[in-house]
Amino acid sequence: METTPPPLTTLETVLLFAGLLALLTVFVGYMKKTGRKMAPPFFSLDDCDWFVLSFYVLEKTVLSDAVSLVVVGKSGVMERLIKFEILISREWEPLTGSVMNEGELNGEEVRIIEETLNLQGGAVVIQSMGRKSDLFIRHLDKKLGTKFNPRGMRSEPIEFGAICLGGDPNGIEHSVVRIKLFADKGEEENYAEVYLNVDLANRRIDFNEKDYYYREPLVRYLAG
Repeated sequence: METTPPPLTTLETVLLFAGLLALLTVFVGYMKKTGRKMAPPFFSLDDCDWFVLSFYVLEKTVLSDAVSLVVVGKSGVMERLIKFEILISREWEPLTGSVMNEGELNGEEVRIIEETLNLQGGAVVIQSMGRKSDLFIRHLDKKLGTKFNPRGMRSEPIEFGAICLGGDPNGIEHSVVRIKLFADKGEEENYAEVYLNVDLANRRIDFNEKDYYYREPLVRYLAG
């Protein structure tokens, strides 16, 4: 004959709810600490089918010569966490130049100066943080269909040349900044470009595709 267990006493009910609340608090703290709750899906395509790689800034550290950003995103159906570090130089130098455009004047082709550019040049470094960084490059390879099957991200610092296209790179903590990155191993077939958009007020980092033909060299550059 089955017996019905006695109902919980008031004290037992209070202790039960207190335990559940404690577990929930620990879980929420874990989600915030790891960035899992705030991390966006890292890969998407825009209306023109250019890729956009989006990340949440989990940690920011101002160093003497750079701003260190630890960024996180979610990858794949299981939403596994990916993570790596971005170091953005605090020393940007002015660059000047002119944009040239071909046109016609009196029936003859000529080169016309459209505008003078006043830009700033600096450096950006991506640094692996272990297995979560390796997961990022493997998923990026699959998403882009580059089929390199890399084991992971390069362990040494991955350096990019950088030109600021908008915002104040010397005041990156207080300005939305748009940067063009240049990956170059000294060989034309391994040259790549990608845009980096930094919005620290909203703890948001985006890498935006520059051109489709840079996909393979970019993955090779990150994977080593």
